Amino acid sequence: MNIHASGFGWLTVDEHTGVLETMTTRDDDMLPESKLPILAIDVWEHAYYLQYFTDRAAYLSNVFHIINWKVVETRLQAFGTNVA
Repeated sequence: MNIHASGFGWLTVDEHTGVLETMTTRDDDMLPESKLPILAIDVWEHAYYLQYFTDRAAYLSNVFHIINWKVVETRLQAFGTNVA
């Protein structure tokens, strides 16, 4: 919800430290090179408008129910994160 325009919410791993991080990018900005993407959530209006109209909060609340968490877990394991 902190993105006031269009962009993405990310779950990333820092390739140097293995630390898991959340971050956002606005519009079509790229992730920093050292950040390896684990999960991206599209918050551009086209991602939710047909179903949620302008209710971004409802979209973000519900999007977590359709994420394939086994794939996210596999990506985390592949990058060897420093998550306890």
